[in-house]
Amino acid sequence: MNKKMIASKVTSRALPPVHDLLLGAPTQNQAGPRQRIAPQSTPPIPDNKSIKTIAPRAGTPRRAISFGHPKEPKMQHHSNPEKPASMNAPFVDTRVKQAARALRHSVSALALALTLGLGSALTAQIAAAQDAVEAGESLIKAGDTAITGFSGLKFPEGGLPPGIDPLDESFINPDQPSLRIYRTDNMGAAPSGQMVNLPEILKVNAAEIGQVFGLAFDDGDRGEGAPQAPNLYVTSSVLHGLQIVGPDTDDDGRPERLKQGQPDAEFMDGQFGTKNGGTPGAIWKIDGLTGEVSLFANVMLDDTENSGPGLGNIAFDKRTRQLFVSDLDTGMIHRFDMDGNDQGTFDHGTTGRAAAELDQAPHDAANRMDIKAESFKADDPETWGFADEKRLVYGLQPHGDRLYYYAADGDMIMSVGIADDGSFGEAQWEFNLNQTDAKPVTDIAFDRRGVIYLSMRGAVLNPYDYSVFAEPAASEVRR
Repeated sequence: MNKKMIASKVTSRALPPVHDLLLGAPTQNQAGPRQRIAPQSTPPIPDNKSIKTIAPRAGTPRRAISFGHPKEPKMQHHSNPEKPASMNAPFVDTRVKQAARALRHSVSALALALTLGLGSALTAQIAAAQDAVEAGESLIKAGDTAITGFSGLKFPEGGLPPGIDPLDESFINPDQPSLRIYRTDNMGAAPSGQMVNLPEILKVNAAEIGQVFGLAFDDGDRGEGAPQAPNLYVTSSVLHGLQIVGPDTDDDGRPERLKQGQPDAEFMDGQFGTKNGGTPGAIWKIDGLTGEVSLFANVMLDDTENSGPGLGNIAFDKRTRQLFVSDLDTGMIHRFDMDGNDQGTFDHGTTGRAAAELDQAPHDAANRMDIKAESFKADDPETWGFADEKRLVYGLQPHGDRLYYYAADGDMIMSVGIADDGSFGEAQWEFNLNQTDAKPVTDIAFDRRGVIYLSMRGAVLNPYDYSVFAEPAASEVRR
């Protein structure tokens, strides 16, 4: 497939100060963040509910620790758990991911930020970034943290006439980031639930990649003699809400926000990175060396695109150098080589359930999201066309020669073998979680001792007021 390269806009100094992040502790608003660690020689640590911090390891989504290094002022951003998403700053429902401390001396820090800035300032920023790259520096540095979250809202400039509900004229803000990377090499102490103020080194706006959730760093291996700089991969998602619009019917120059499907409905601008070739099944790649953003792959099954439910999670396997991703539209697990080529699928609904001695649930190609049908309700995820629960797979993580994953039906952890050539092997049941009120495990990680960590997230919500995207106070981490 043709990979569309997005012009990367970079900031080399004067970075806007960052969020105050509560490391290792859950937040109350929205869907909790997830973590991922950048490639390292040691295994990654699991993510937390809202913001996750992971120990050095390769491939554990949500919060990602990457590389890059900030020497600028910090921007303070506070997200108030008591306020609805629409009243918090752009980065509302954040999920964090930690990149590994792997790359030691080879990656020095370059402060970059993808922005929508234009003109001479942007030219100077790009030039500064290019100079740094030529000097052997990289954008992402071991220990940096990547966070995904809702990009926030925008309202019409100049206000609204009397009698107009502001929510009817509220839209996803495509000019704010859905992905940020922070420098975490100087927190003052080990993560213990403290508040930390981190410099932001990179951000990617929703206009470029849409809303994203899954995060994974690769190992940064670019061949002998090449600088080591892990790349970051992020996945399209509806876990931060799903918004649709129709044509402008009141001549105000704006589309009409819709609560249910209709024949001329479209996804709201900023939902998915469609202008750059992305679909609801898009995987985006951020080059760890240069900061360039490109479309890595669009996940498809039998040449059919994801209809809207998006992707669940993504994970990198250093042993076989490939990426695994779960598809919430079909229930399949796909594996991709490092060039973005689909190398095959694993079907939990048939092969996995058979191994667990459960009735099989084949893929139903007719079960798809249809925003053009009246039966589609934006505030009801039950109408979004997610794969049958018997097929649904969320979090996944390789460990040794097996890929571990969470299966929604049965509330259980399963695994499938990974052969030396990267192909899928035999599946087996691992254990049941026995949750009283089952919450999907959206992230899985292992520590160096082989202990498994599971990050649970509340059920998907999507109220008209954008106030919350997951069942409140339901997130937790287990090991």
